[in-house]
Amino acid sequence: MDRRRYPDDFAWDGALREVLVPGATAADWTRFIAWITSGVRPFRFGTAEQAMALPDIFAEIATFQRQVIPTLTIDPGGLHLNCHVFAAETIVLDFDPRDVVSAESVATLSAFVAELGRLLGKPVFVIPENMPDHPFWRYNPKEDRWSHASQRPLVREDR
Repeated sequence: MDRRRYPDDFAWDGALREVLVPGATAADWTRFIAWITSGVRPFRFGTAEQAMALPDIFAEIATFQRQVIPTLTIDPGGLHLNCHVFAAETIVLDFDPRDVVSAESVATLSAFVAELGRLLGKPVFVIPENMPDHPFWRYNPKEDRWSHASQRPLVREDR
């Protein structure tokens, strides 16, 4: 990702940005949770009032969220990636584009997205908030390659 070449991707327009993994499964979620809890990066799970232990298995989170609405916040280098909705078919983490202000923060986000894509073996998209059909960026783990919307149409493979 190149913030200098595509500055509008992270310009504040009142909307968050999202990291999206479409076509996720419960097994992908379990791998994702294990990766997050491995101690490589700080994270917090819980409500605004109370921190909670992050369950190891996705089904436990799905059951848990019927009672309360937890948030998983991951902090790779100060970006604060937030997961509010735990749906089996997608992994979505939102972030404030105003946190992506330097080459270092772009590199941190890029590394996180690429590592997530390689972990799950699935494409990962960086999109405007709630706009899955309009990605800015796509990481393809099979080719270990980034592409930008201006370079070619970024087709979602799960449709």
